[in-house]
Amino acid sequence: GKLKATWQLVSVKIRQGEDPRAAALRGVQFEVDLADVKLSHKVDVHHETKYAPSYPGLPGFCEYFTFEGDGSMLPLTDFKTAHVHNDSCVNDLDKPPEVHFWTWR
Repeated sequence: GKLKATWQLVSVKIRQGEDPRAAALRGVQFEVDLADVKLSHKVDVHHETKYAPSYPGLPGFCEYFTFEGDGSMLPLTDFKTAHVHNDSCVNDLDKPPEVHFWTWR
């Protein structure tokens, strides 16, 4: 399969009607398989206007919410997680799980 190395924080799109903190918890739980995550109640909010190449001249407004979390429950060594995507718009039943390899730097 494909191996893609990235250096980014866990991020997730907020679902319609979802609280930003609940979305952050969902993202961390999904990405690193932590069910009992502690996130701060303090949030930093950042706004940005982006222009997508596929829609010239049409601005997109992005709102970013950043929470601090307690990472003490993460393994101290490298680890991996596997996920089966259950997207209602795509038939993913025949796709193998997506495996993420996590390493400390």
